[in-house]
Amino acid sequence: MVQRDDVLGHSPLIFEFSAVTLGALDASAYLARPVALAGALAACMRRAADTPLSQYKLACLRRIMECGGVPTERTRHLLANVLEAYLPLPGTDVDDFERLLTLPENQEVRHTMQTWTEQQQEIGEARGEARGELNQAREDVLRVLNTFRHRTARRGSAHPSRGGRGHARRAPGVGRDRAARGTG
Repeated sequence: MVQRDDVLGHSPLIFEFSAVTLGALDASAYLARPVALAGALAACMRRAADTPLSQYKLACLRRIMECGGVPTERTRHLLANVLEAYLPLPGTDVDDFERLLTLPENQEVRHTMQTWTEQQQEIGEARGEARGELNQAREDVLRVLNTFRHRTARRGSAHPSRGGRGHARRAPGVGRDRAARGTG
């Protein structure tokens, strides 16, 4: 691909680059390669018209789970998340996908997906517990601050330089006049 930017009749900038559009690539040829990344990228590629979406998604997922070259299980999980993001199943295909996962040849895929789901639930629960603890701590701090504020409002200032021992020192008769007028 070549891009030219003309300025005053001259082309001082000419860019040459290759562009690959995933949507234009044939997914079946790519999924034939023993590379886990192929399963994730195939989610954006052109699938055969006669391949049901549920079978296509299962083929992509199998490629991610069964191929080497993935350094960690977390990386494999991230590739599966790409597949989920770019290849969502409509309602009827979800049922078919679930049915396919119950077949004996897909038990390992189903088990791995359940393990990932359980891990995500545990992470979510841990985050929820941490948020709950944080919210409880915030409420406790606010409760202490509000209690302190109410006590000091009843007794006057609790600051030692303003009267010490929690009571404000007033000039004789000053506070009483304001209180009687409702301004103090």
